[in-house]
Amino acid sequence: MRKPPSSRDVSAWTPDHPVDYADPMGKSGKEKLEEHEKDRDENWFDEVKSQPRLKIDRVNPHLTVCALEDILSESNCIYESNGLVEIVEDQLTGRKVTKAIDVNRIILLAHQQSRPYVVNYAGEGSYSEKNATVPKAIASMMLSSYTGGKFPHLKAIISTPLLSESGSISCGNGYDPDTCFYLDHIPEMDASLPARPTLNDAQLALNTIRKAINTFPFADADTLPDAKGIDFVDQRTPPKLDESSCITALMTAVVRPSLSLSPAILITAAETSGAGTGKGKLARCMFAIAYGHQPSVITAGPNSEELEKRLAANLISGCSCVLIDNANSLLLKSDLLASVITENPSQIRLLGQTRLVNTSTSCLIVITGNGLRVTEDLARRFMEVRLDAGMEDPETRPFAGDIVAEIAASREKLLAACLTIFRFGRQNNLPGGRPLGGFEQWCRWVRDPLLALVTRFGNS
Repeated sequence: MRKPPSSRDVSAWTPDHPVDYADPMGKSGKEKLEEHEKDRDENWFDEVKSQPRLKIDRVNPHLTVCALEDILSESNCIYESNGLVEIVEDQLTGRKVTKAIDVNRIILLAHQQSRPYVVNYAGEGSYSEKNATVPKAIASMMLSSYTGGKFPHLKAIISTPLLSESGSISCGNGYDPDTCFYLDHIPEMDASLPARPTLNDAQLALNTIRKAINTFPFADADTLPDAKGIDFVDQRTPPKLDESSCITALMTAVVRPSLSLSPAILITAAETSGAGTGKGKLARCMFAIAYGHQPSVITAGPNSEELEKRLAANLISGCSCVLIDNANSLLLKSDLLASVITENPSQIRLLGQTRLVNTSTSCLIVITGNGLRVTEDLARRFMEVRLDAGMEDPETRPFAGDIVAEIAASREKLLAACLTIFRFGRQNNLPGGRPLGGFEQWCRWVRDPLLALVTRFGNS
């Protein structure tokens, strides 16, 4: 039997031996295939007919570029984020990420969204249109000459609800034109949150958070051993400095995308006995609650210049959170860090270029390390959580289960607890703490409601 040709060449397919193609409806297989091909071609042609025509003007390429920008701007699949990007799904995590658009992608999108053509002289003063391929030069010209304004601006892809000064909470998914964030994998929280949280609601929420993190060895916490000999924080007493700093850091992670500015977070331990105290796990628990996924993780590198290169690359990519892990025995100094924590947007130099780009800095920055210190200009820009297991080998402590996985499984409950405290603070006229220049909004949203709850706990 001969090898059959393509499915579209039905007439050429004739077997050497007779085969009965008839079906119960009385149509042969050949007739059914021809009808299917006809319907498909008609549907495809109707779809293509509805697309706009794109004239490839060889004499005036700028006109073609402008027309192509207008067509692609209607596709709702391209965004501005330090260049043109599209949002795609990461095959490993299943989450949305940005991907830079190159020349070949522009050509493909142009053909998906339009019908490019050229005008040819047909003789005797007449002209004819002929379908054509978008030249690479046109796509390259569009990418290199684009100055902004036609595509929606994208600050970042976030996985935590959008918050407002009034206490409203938005849990939708997709692009939000008001904030320029793309919301992805945000759980619906309306049923989990009281519309007007009372002081008691906020206190219960605080207790829920404290219970979830009570096995971390906060340096100054009062602890009690359980039946297995594992120390946990005594919740009968008010949270002390390091536990309070941890809860404040968690609240900061939850509200960070909605804030213009906020402090960054340090999680530190002793230089000689700090390994295995749980710094990285604590950071990952914060990310699991606030964002539902783990952060982009980098190391400090051999010097501050290398650290700034790695940090700049992550910020330019539009990530919502960065973990600088294991910055051990280091005196942290970075002009870029100082800038991105207190300026939004911040100017960042593109790697290998002299050009500066304005980058949204709504990214949560967390740094962990043993014996980690910061220079004077960074001190006011960080909140510090100190861990101390009170033993030489903290990694030998016995724990049942995986704390990060347990926290991730309880994300909705813990996220609701954080948002309850936030909403309680926004709906009540709470007394403010000491002024903290540059972080006034963060003080109102995060510090002041927690300060009110901890003060009430201590007084009671």
